[in-house]
Amino acid sequence: VDDIVKEMERLKKEGFIILNEQPKKGADNKLVCFVHPKSANGVLIELCQEIK
Repeated sequence: VDDIVKEMERLKKEGFIILNEQPKKGADNKLVCFVHPKSANGVLIELCQEIK
C-alpha cells in the first residue's frame, strides 16, 4: 500500500480487526501490519508499505 497508516485507519472504520496498533518493520525494508483472520473470512491479510 502507499500509506499503511491511512489504510489501517480505513480498515478499522470498515470493521476489520487490526492486529497491530502501529505498523512494524518487516522483511525487505517494509512496514507491515496484519488484519485478523476473524474479520477477513479466515484469511490472515498482511499490509506492506516500502520504507522510502
